[in-house]
Amino acid sequence: MGIRTSIAAWSLTLSALAGIVGGTVQQDNKKLGQWSPVPSLVVALLGHVAGAIADKKSDEKELREQVKAVAKQVAEIDHYLVGTGESPTGDEGADLIHQKLKSIGIKVKFLEAIKGFSFDRYRFAPEMGQKIEAINGHETDLQFILKSPNPPIVSKSAQGICIDVPRTKRSILEYKPLAKPDGKLMALIGYTLTGSPYLVDLGHPNNPHILIGGCTGSGKTEAIKAIMKSICDWYTPSEVLFAIIDTKGLDFKFASAPNFSDRLWRPVVTEVENAVCLLKELSSELERRKHLADLSKEPRIILIHDEVTDITNSGIKEVKKEGTYYLSLIVRKGREPMINTIIGTQKPLASHLPSDIRDNLPVKIALRTSTREDGTTITGLSNVASEKLAGLGDALCVVPGQPLQHVQFPLVTVPFVPLLEVPDEDIWLTPKQAAEIALVTRRTLARWADAGKIEYRLTDRGHRRYNERSLLEKIKV
Repeated sequence: MGIRTSIAAWSLTLSALAGIVGGTVQQDNKKLGQWSPVPSLVVALLGHVAGAIADKKSDEKELREQVKAVAKQVAEIDHYLVGTGESPTGDEGADLIHQKLKSIGIKVKFLEAIKGFSFDRYRFAPEMGQKIEAINGHETDLQFILKSPNPPIVSKSAQGICIDVPRTKRSILEYKPLAKPDGKLMALIGYTLTGSPYLVDLGHPNNPHILIGGCTGSGKTEAIKAIMKSICDWYTPSEVLFAIIDTKGLDFKFASAPNFSDRLWRPVVTEVENAVCLLKELSSELERRKHLADLSKEPRIILIHDEVTDITNSGIKEVKKEGTYYLSLIVRKGREPMINTIIGTQKPLASHLPSDIRDNLPVKIALRTSTREDGTTITGLSNVASEKLAGLGDALCVVPGQPLQHVQFPLVTVPFVPLLEVPDEDIWLTPKQAAEIALVTRRTLARWADAGKIEYRLTDRGHRRYNERSLLEKIKV
């Protein structure tokens, strides 16, 4: 606009000067000087008109550009605040994600939105020939747009682009008994987005052992309890027994209760030295079973250890060496003798958990981890965003032959009593529990039982269990 105006002004000025100069010409031809202002005035008027027209067109062009810019900004704001009218998805979150993907050059078609317990999944299908790698690194932008408490987890597979957005208000998923599924040794590994139970057959040759990793607060212990509870609900003590190592001495106290004693292959151990002895005994049982022609009458044994690095990275040299050796033997050779393993750890580093153990645990479960590298170490998959999980049982599960599954473990709030067993009216105590109540030695208890002074019974493995009622009556006497 300024340049056009200057051109018109200079034209007018030059014309005026020409008229003035021409008016002063007195030599040779007076008529020339008399009429020279006329063409000057005409030129000045034409210059002014041309400048005005040019200014008008320039102003109109600039105005159109400004209107387009404002319209674009309004459209972008409208997308983020009230949604887009181009291809409405019927879901506000999906609209925001769709617009963000479009802004970074990814053209997709919205497929569905699934509302989960701890997160919502939005699934999109990329257009033909569309490269979707550009979405990497935009999780924080999506978190800001969606006002999510944590960045979403983005996964790409044959199902398309799945964006799992953590919910601001999570639903508490409590454990509920389920009908027994078909399989050799089925275990509940949480629930999927749609609320369907996610089951794994530990009796299958490809799935004999489980590795569970996660940082503090991730729900690792509760996940193991949920797996154990489902197994107790579906199988009797004659079918499945547990060998539990609880080096913390807190997480599996329920397993020392009288109503759980028949579920134990050996009493729960809490000291690392005793844990090594248990692993050694389990290795001997493994060797014994290898020579049996028929294992159908033998119960499966499931080794449970919530923090395996207490052994494999122990500061006690003998514990670390022997414990690691026996544990490696069990996970490598335990499949055929029906000895399964469920191992948990907060530190999945190779220096803490040797690869010959970790690689022989085919079912991998990653709860929330401190770093993405920890999730990769646990699952064996690259670029697993386990550090973005919501915690409290929110997990990523890898089962051989199946795609990565995002699941939520339930919270076990019901009493840890096997549903398949009919509760006795009387309480039956282990020798240790009975001795603590009566303040006598185990040998004295055995003499009382042999003399008929207290009631007792034998478990399937020949271990004595003393009747609490008759013991209390004996003490009162």
